[in-house]
Parts: sequence; structure tokens; C-alpha cells
Amino acid sequence: LRVALAVDSYIYFANIRPDYKWGYFGSTLVYAFNKPDRAEHCVMFWDTKSNDRYAKYVKKLLSICASGEYCVLATKGEEAGQYILILCNAIGSPVDSKYIEVEPMFMVMTQYHVVVASEEVVYIWQYRTPVSKLTSVDADGTASMRRKEGRERMFHVDDKVIQEDNAKDGDAKQSPPNMPTNDPACAICASDKCLLVGRESGIVNRYSLPHLALENSYVLRCRPQVMALNCNSTRMSIIDINGVLTFFELQGKNNDGAGEHLPFERKDAWDMMWSQDNPELFTIMEKTRMYIFRGMEPEEPVLSSGYICEFTDLQIRAVLLDDVMRTPDHPDKDYIIDFETKSLRDTRHILSNVGIQDAYQFIEDNSHPRLWRILAEYALENLDFTIADKAFVRCADYQGIQFVKRLQLLDDKQKQHAEVAAYFKRFDEAEGIYKEIDRMDLATAMRMRLGDWFKVEKLAQSGAGDDSLLLLAWNKIGDYYSDRQKWNKAVAYYAQAKNTARLVECFYILEDYVGLEKLINTLPDGHPLLCNIGKKFCSVGLCEHAVTAFLKGADIKAAIDCCVLLNHWDQAVELAEKNDFQQIEAVLSKYANYLLEKQKPLQAIELYRKANHHTEAAKLLTKMAQEMAAQKVNPLRVKKLYVLSAMEVERFRKRALNTEMHTGHHDSTYTSKTMAAQTLDGLMTLDAAAQDNSSTMENPWHGAEAYHFWLLAHRQLYDGNFDAARKTALLLQEFEDVLDPTDVYSFMALASFYSKFYGKCSKAFIKLEAMPGMAAEKQESFAQLAVSIFTKYPPNDPSTQRQARGKRDQQQGDLLSSSTLIGKLAQTMCVASGREVGSEPITRCKQCKHVMVTSELRNKKYCPLCHFPLPDLGSASYLE
Repeated sequence: LRVALAVDSYIYFANIRPDYKWGYFGSTLVYAFNKPDRAEHCVMFWDTKSNDRYAKYVKKLLSICASGEYCVLATKGEEAGQYILILCNAIGSPVDSKYIEVEPMFMVMTQYHVVVASEEVVYIWQYRTPVSKLTSVDADGTASMRRKEGRERMFHVDDKVIQEDNAKDGDAKQSPPNMPTNDPACAICASDKCLLVGRESGIVNRYSLPHLALENSYVLRCRPQVMALNCNSTRMSIIDINGVLTFFELQGKNNDGAGEHLPFERKDAWDMMWSQDNPELFTIMEKTRMYIFRGMEPEEPVLSSGYICEFTDLQIRAVLLDDVMRTPDHPDKDYIIDFETKSLRDTRHILSNVGIQDAYQFIEDNSHPRLWRILAEYALENLDFTIADKAFVRCADYQGIQFVKRLQLLDDKQKQHAEVAAYFKRFDEAEGIYKEIDRMDLATAMRMRLGDWFKVEKLAQSGAGDDSLLLLAWNKIGDYYSDRQKWNKAVAYYAQAKNTARLVECFYILEDYVGLEKLINTLPDGHPLLCNIGKKFCSVGLCEHAVTAFLKGADIKAAIDCCVLLNHWDQAVELAEKNDFQQIEAVLSKYANYLLEKQKPLQAIELYRKANHHTEAAKLLTKMAQEMAAQKVNPLRVKKLYVLSAMEVERFRKRALNTEMHTGHHDSTYTSKTMAAQTLDGLMTLDAAAQDNSSTMENPWHGAEAYHFWLLAHRQLYDGNFDAARKTALLLQEFEDVLDPTDVYSFMALASFYSKFYGKCSKAFIKLEAMPGMAAEKQESFAQLAVSIFTKYPPNDPSTQRQARGKRDQQQGDLLSSSTLIGKLAQTMCVASGREVGSEPITRCKQCKHVMVTSELRNKKYCPLCHFPLPDLGSASYLE
């Protein structure tokens, strides 16, 4: 920013340099700016090499300082007098933080320390040591022993003797010394060896680091505003409040430690920086010019308004922060400028225009590792190994020395040129040289060392290698894509290399289970990968494919465990029976008992069904039906449970008698004797099951029939079909083992009363009054109700229909009282109407085997009892 001021007859020109909050470390520029829509500071971490940017928002930011691999953000805390130091890495992630009570008016950072100072107090945080990256946490996660060495220290600027420990266990959480001073601090600087604190009177105190102790005090001729130390801590630069740059020798002429001012002075200086590798080199910024000094001799100035980032290897890096702040969200790499020193420029000029010997003499006079490296590289290009070896020795490059020795062993200059080209990372040029001398093997070896497997593939396909090299290249390219999670491309190369192990992983990550299934057929029996494939199928719930893989891999137990884990108990039991695995029954029983203990009977029933243990499922269903029936709340649900129980018994019978279930297929040895033996075995299984639970197995539909006719009778009664309800009620007498007799005869009395069959009603009341176990009060209420009915209506059935209906009722009563009722009810009584089947056309259910009069179905498509789809009504038959 340039400003012109007109005062009287004079015009004054001024250059304003804003004091930005910024820092530079590694290759990262960190700077802070404000956005109109945010109250916080936006701190941008810009990687100047990759151009990656990471924005962080920080409240109450005070200053930024950077060094080495980290930077420190100083902010103001929420509480009064509290401040926070946040240590961040190159992407802005917080690594460590400290809460302090020292106002960070001045802050400096080295590779190991952060120093913060107010006007009275200096705080030092040793955030890392030469033997560890960070001091916050040790490798074992415990508190660091370095706490007792003073990792955090604090002292007053007037202290002549600094206490060894200002707090217990080296903790710097104590309040800072609250003592005013007549000579406040005004500037600080530090290196790895010492700390300098400048005061307004011109006194500078020197403290040793890391063991903090006052070593010396110097008196300056000015009040310092900015101080800096050179790389070996022997000389200090001072910019005072008037912008005058001076230098101070810390040891003095006689090395007596008194120090002295050097006869050097530059005006209008607003920034300076020492070289990191040469104590005699430094650069300063005067107005809009940059000066580079070697000793006290300046080089030609360069026009620049940049802020100096670093000075190393005879090269200065500066950043145009004014331009950066115009578009802080999108900085341009053009804003980073590199300047070379005169010796570096002269060396390049001499090498290109004069000769290598003259350049050697020039570098000898102006020795610097960067210049020797340039000379070594130039000598390598010209295959001058003598000069190259000497130059590598002078710059202490051991790898370069070894490389020169290896080059001298080569007998061909073309090979030497190729190796030099590869050394300078001109790999395409090196490959071209190898092709010219027909050494494709060397080109391939070079590409393999580089890990450039795409080029290795091309060289191998052009005849530079055999099939094994091509397979290796395909595998490595597949690894390249898989590392970058490009699985589809990786699959293509793994397939060419026939790397089944890696294909398994890729297919699994891609969720390509079809491809994973195809791999099962390509692998031989017993291959170790089959079990791995089985585990992967099992993890996603594909039981069938997992079992196929496990069986082909000869791991029967894993296949059974997979079926158990995925709740495919039928397959688990079948595998256990085929392979004589006895433990499956114990596992099944244990799991079922666990479900029952957790009050999950439906899950236990489903478990038994999947395991083809139909009898256990039927028992549980019957038990649930009985418990539901005792509640007398939902008779339809009770009927459904009984139907499900009966269906499980039918499945058991079908499974036991189906000989194909035992054989799977018929071969040449399958005979009628074998079939007869298996049939006999099935019958014996049925007989054994019937003995275990005779009522459920012998007549499984008994409970379902009871509640079906119970519901049917109620439906008929509510529909006003009282005579049909009375007839259906007669059937309920044979289900007193399932239904409550009191309910049965109460309903029979009610249906007979409404159908005006008072004789039947009277008999029902007689049954109710003689019901064993009934409470006296209830018997008395039944007696009183009977008296009130039969005093008004004589206990006689209708006379006009008494003879005909009496005969039919007698026949029905004989049928119901017959000892052959079991099995006859399904053949003689219509489940659609509850009446006896006569000579009318009938329809038989294929599942429950019960019959129904076709005319009573009234176009119904499902069995009234079990709700199984009925056959075509046009195919109705007659009962013989």
C-alpha cells in the first residue's frame, strides 16, 4: 500500500506494510483473514507444492508463529486473563494445546520451543525434544518424565535467578508472577541454544536453552522492536522503532562475552532474515527493495514487495501477501517468488560459459554445499568423475560418492549416460538410451526399481521379458489400483494374472457375489481359498453359496456352523445327518431352550420348523393354543394355532413316509426290497412319535375341529340360523377334552332354546346342574334360570318335527357316541355347515382331508377349516 501526503509545499511518499498474521513452515503457508459473514478468523493452511488448502475457523486469534514442522496459533480464551496456544500441523489439525495466563504480546518459535512474553512475564513451552517428536504423551501413553525437567517454565523479566521448578512436577499451571516492572519487555528472539529478551531500556538478557538460566546481559544503543539470531547464535540483528537495522556481536572482539555493536547500519528496514545454513548470509527488505548480504557486503538489490518466508541453500523464498489477501480463498502459486544469491547465479554462468575448472576454483573461494552439488551434477552430466567425486565429498553426499564409484565400474559410456539420466530422474531418456544399445533388460530393471509397472508391462509385451515377468507386472498393477480403491480396474489385472486370492478380496469389496461364486468352480477341491470364500459368503448371509464353498473345501463343521449362524437349521440338520455330526442336536436344543426362556416361543417354533423337527414345533403350537384357549379371548387365534400344529404333524408324516427323501435319487442298486425297508423304517418312526405324544400325532386335527365347529355354531346362531346352530352344537359334545364343558352345554341350551327344542334345552340344563367341580352359586343360578324357562315353556321338542328330527338326532347321537369317531368326523361331517354329509356332491380338502358339501361352500375357494386352496368345484365327487 502506497500513500502520498501533501504538507505545505512538500509531498511525502510512504509505503505501508500491513502486519499480517502469517507464518511459513515446511512448504506450507499459513495466514489469517476475515470473512464478511463470519465473526471468527479464517486460518488458511496452503501447501505451496501440491496447492492443497485447508481452512480452519479460530475465535479471537491474536498471532501466528511457525517453525520446523508445526505452527502455533495464539488465541484469547473464554475466561478473562486466559489465553490458548494451539500447536497445529501442516493441514491445520491440532496436535497439542496449552492454556496459559500470560498475554502473548510477543511470540517466537523454534524447532523445540514456543516462547511467549508479555511486558513482565516470559513463558516457555518445550513442545518437542531432539529425541521425540512431541512431549505431550510418551510412547506408553503415560505422563512424560520430562515434566520434571521443566517442559513448561515461567519467569519474571526482572528475575536474576530462575527457580529450578516454578511448580510441582514441572506443571506451569500456577499464576504468573504478578509484579510490575519499570523496564518492560519489548522484543524476543530465540534459537535452539539460547533465548534473548529485549527491554525498552535497551538491555537484552540472554538465557540458555533448554536448561533455562540467565547467561549474560547486553546493553544496546537503541530500543529493539524486532530481533533475530543467526544460525550459530553468534550474531544478533536489531531493527529499532525507527526502522534502523544494526547488528550486535554477542561474543565481542576478545570473546569475553561482553558483546559489541558492529559498524553497520541500514535505514528504512522493515524485515530481515538470516540464512539457515550460513551465519554470514542474511537478507533485508528496505522499502520495495530486497538486499542480500554476505558478511557486510551487499549484492545488487532486487525490486520486491514480498514477505520473506525462508532463506536456505543460497535461495530466498518470499510471498506476495498483499496479492494473497486479495483472494485469500484461492491463492495462486505465482504469488510465491524464489530469489537466488549472486554466488549461485555466477556459478551457473561460469559452468555454462567458461569451464569446469574455473567453476571449481570459484566454488572453492565461495564454498557452500549448494554450489558443490551444482558442480557435482554438472560433472556427472559430462562424465567427469574426478571432479564429481571431489564435489560430492565437499558437500558430504555419501550416496553421490557411491554412485560415482558405481559409474566408474561400467565399461560403456552409453550405460553411464543412461545411469546419469536416471539419477537426474530423466527416466524416459535413460530408457531410450538402453533401447539404442539393445539392453531391454536394463530398461526393465530400471522401471522395476522405480515401481513403474505399467512401463514394465509394455516392455514385457514387446519381448523384454518372459511370462513370469508379465504376471508379476499384472499383479503389481492390480496392487496399484487396489491401493487406490479402484477395484474394477484391479479385478481386470488380477484376472489376467490369475491371482485368485486377490480376486476374492476384490469381488467381496465390490459385492460381486456372482463373480465370487464362479471362483468356487475354478478352484480344486480342498483349496484353502474355498474356506475363505465360504466365510465371506457367510458374512453377507448367502448360506447356500457359503455351504457349497465349505463343502468343496472339505470343512464340514464350518458349513454346519454357517447354517446354524444364518438360521438355516434344516440344511444344518441334513448336513449333520449325512456326515454323522452329532453335536447339531445339542446345539439346536440348547438354542430352542434359550428362546423359550426368553419368552420367544414363535422364534423357537420357527427354529424347529427350519430344522425339520415338526413334532417339536407341533407340541409348542399346541401348548400355545392351550394357553390362549385358557384366556377365552380370541378363539379364532386358538383355531389357527391348532391348524398350524396339525399341519406340522402332516409334514412330519409326509417326510417320514416319503422314500425319496431318504434316497435322493434312484440308481441301479435301488430295488423294491430297499423301498420296502425304507417304508418300514418310516412307519416305525411314525409309531415312535405317536407313542411320545399320542393325542397330537393320532388325531392332529382334533383341536382345530373343536374350535372350528365352536366358531361355526356361534356364527350360525348370530345369523339367526338357530336349527343349524343346534345341530352343530351337538358335535361339540365330543370335544369336551378341548373345550370347556360348561361353555359347550351352555351354548347347547341357548341354541336349543332359540330353536324351540325345549327338550334338548332341558337336557343341557341337567348337564350343567350336574357339572362336577362347579361352584354352588353358579349351580343355583343355572337352576333358577331353568325354573324360569320351563315354567313358561314345557320341556318338549316341537311335536310336528319330533319324530323325524328325533330319528336323525338319534342317528347323529349314535355316530357321536361311537368309539370309531376318530377319523370318521372328517369323512362324515361337513366342515362348511356342521351337518352330516348325505348323497350330495362333496369336495375334499387336499391338506386336512376333510369333506364339505359343495352347495354349502357358496363359491368359496378355500377350505373353511385349514384355509388351503380347494380343487376345482367342477370335479366334486360323492361320498360312498
